[in-house]
Amino acid sequence: MPFADIKVTNAATAKAAKSKIPVYRISSATIQELNKASADLDDAKARFELAHKKVQDIGVRELAKRNVTAPLQPLSSLNVEDTTENSAMVTLTNRYKLCDEAVAVTLFEDELHCDVSSVVRKTVKASFDSSVFLTNGQFDQAKYDAFHKAVMAVAAALNVEDPLSSKIIIEPLDNFHDRRWVAFPTVEKQLAIQAKFPCTVQVRPGDYVENQKH
Repeated sequence: MPFADIKVTNAATAKAAKSKIPVYRISSATIQELNKASADLDDAKARFELAHKKVQDIGVRELAKRNVTAPLQPLSSLNVEDTTENSAMVTLTNRYKLCDEAVAVTLFEDELHCDVSSVVRKTVKASFDSSVFLTNGQFDQAKYDAFHKAVMAVAAALNVEDPLSSKIIIEPLDNFHDRRWVAFPTVEKQLAIQAKFPCTVQVRPGDYVENQKH
């Protein structure tokens, strides 16, 4: 059966051109320094990650080799030293990434021939949507108290500690970021806001350009 016709009004409408970002020129080579440092950092990060993976694999393997020979006294850390006498410590921590049930069953039941329930457990990691505490965009104490009372009642019935952790925070209203420039129309006021109630400032370097003119 053919699809029914769908009428749209914007199928052939071109995207509106983005407004051009203005250029502010400064009389120094500061941006070149920033972009050069960014390029160097990217290169260093790539080399670090490659070397990190190699050392990690070596350390994990050597720790495994040692610990299977003394399973009742396992080591958690090992120093790995190379021919230049540089060394790095490799540590196995008791923190594991979550995995799917199917992956766990395949690993422990099929590959390691072990009862999966004897080594891992299936549980629930809960989160709470705190937006339910808001009414018309404002914190509603009555809603918070009602939810907290209900949670406390369940916790008391099960004889466990209150699992709901709460703290008071200050956050901007939905329209603050646009409205701040109208409501506080001086540089001094804006800098005062940024000093006490800052928004995140991102600096994204561009490509490094070798140019000595400045």
